[in-house]
Amino acid sequence: EEATYDGNYKAVHHLQGNSTDSTSNGNDGVVTDASPRQEGNDVGYDATGGDITFGSAGDYNYLHNGSDWTIEVKAKWDVLGASNFLFATGTGASASASIWCYKDTSDNILFAMTRNVSGSYVITNASTGITITDTNEHTFSFRYSYTVSAPVLEVFFDGVLVGNMSSTANAVSAVNSGTGFKILGNVTGIATDMDGWVGHVRLLDKRKGQADIITTYNAEKSDSDIITAGDENTQ
Repeated sequence: EEATYDGNYKAVHHLQGNSTDSTSNGNDGVVTDASPRQEGNDVGYDATGGDITFGSAGDYNYLHNGSDWTIEVKAKWDVLGASNFLFATGTGASASASIWCYKDTSDNILFAMTRNVSGSYVITNASTGITITDTNEHTFSFRYSYTVSAPVLEVFFDGVLVGNMSSTANAVSAVNSGTGFKILGNVTGIATDMDGWVGHVRLLDKRKGQADIITTYNAEKSDSDIITAGDENTQ
């Protein structure tokens, strides 16, 4: 069911037994070998051996072409000590502009971004400052501030700012091939599909305010992953 979100919300997926985009942008997901699963008050998708892809690569060019953006994902791993994906878009580490986030075998959350068809990095598989130590649900928020001289990625873990990652380059190019925004599945060959669960996904073409990130996290923690559009759009 569509809700009213401001124009900065490019996709909102509550994953309440379906992969529908709750915005009017129509970036519905294609579910491959993943099934609905409840965790406490939250319904999401069991990702073991599967993935969900939202839209096509061109729908997510704002993640690559010099815009501010925010990605928020609620997820949990069922197994520690393995390297697997949380999300990715594009075609891979050396083929095109891509973004990906994954957990390594030491359970550190890493993030990477390539800038163009040559595969040169903007952020090189860098640590986000997050280490997963349990199999509980957690909320991950990544907000990217684009400036010509010093782009910065800020990482929030359960509503707390845990790291700042400076880019090594100031421009990225559009992605016109490869996957759309994929959760749980591998696109680069450096990690496997996720063994776990995902409860929601939100993507914005702006740098979401820190107070808004905290408010959203606290509301979801105390209730469920269904939040009214008014709560999400409070700035």
